[in-house]
Amino acid sequence: MARRGVQAIVRLGLAALFVASCWAAGVPPAEAQDMVLSNDEAHDFVLSLGRTLTDDYPFPDISARYAEALERHLDNGEYYGRAPCELGVRITADLQVVHPDKHLKVHCRADVNRTDRPISSGFQSVEVDSVHQTTYIQSNGSWDNDEYTYTAAFSVMQLAGRSRYIIIDLRDNVGGTGVIGRILASYFFRPGEEQFFMYGYPKDRSQGIQEWTFPYVPGHRSDKAKLYILVNKDTFSAAEGFAFGMRNLKRATIIGQTTAGGGIAGMFVNFDGGKEAVFVPTKMLVAPHTDKGWDGVGVVPDYVTAVGHEREKAMELIEADQGR
Repeated sequence: MARRGVQAIVRLGLAALFVASCWAAGVPPAEAQDMVLSNDEAHDFVLSLGRTLTDDYPFPDISARYAEALERHLDNGEYYGRAPCELGVRITADLQVVHPDKHLKVHCRADVNRTDRPISSGFQSVEVDSVHQTTYIQSNGSWDNDEYTYTAAFSVMQLAGRSRYIIIDLRDNVGGTGVIGRILASYFFRPGEEQFFMYGYPKDRSQGIQEWTFPYVPGHRSDKAKLYILVNKDTFSAAEGFAFGMRNLKRATIIGQTTAGGGIAGMFVNFDGGKEAVFVPTKMLVAPHTDKGWDGVGVVPDYVTAVGHEREKAMELIEADQGR
């Protein structure tokens, strides 16, 4: 994110730091619900958010419409007299009407910086089936940018290292950092065969970023294994990116239902010790050498199944391959 955009948010006062929408499934704390922002606090927050989007959102025409809508609703008095999370929900809804970017939300939640994550963070289970020479990895997320999730990613792939078939279950995975997807992807290519995995471009197109698989990951590679990725309508963001990238490289079969369609990456800007955060989309992700991503359309599976039958279909394909 451009530094000026970060500063625009950081300039908000302590009370305005609470202005954010609550996590989709969360309930805002009672004290946040009861605290009504002053008109000055609401005014400053809304204008600062508009400036940040103008500075950092990757599509200037859309960011101009976002800013215009925020100012219009503000001038109409629609953002005054509201508690922080209530105001955040309203602002997020108004922005989605302008353009439905599923990443663009302002969040409020208590204790976002947990220190008690288990070592299996982001990965729920691993099953090694020696009969079918198959490893099933359940990863419902989230893929946090921390040592626990990195360690978990390395560990599950080492457990899968001797399997001929690997199923990675990303159903309901809301994503997180795209680095986890690139770590997983790296295991499916031999050392020295690093792959141009994704291209990301911000508002300033001259600052585009190439994202490659890694030349080194610990443990045994699965470069000869066949990969099946399970997805559903709630597979989102970086989890979608992993499926998208692996299929573009012709290295995976995608099974399930079309994913959520969140393909503009960004970052959280934390406030008040990380208790509240604004997620600002800053980088459009596309396949290398193209302008094609999955934002707004999702990743369409190679095999569409009914909900709940994704793993069954993967095993059917594996057994058919073994019978050849």
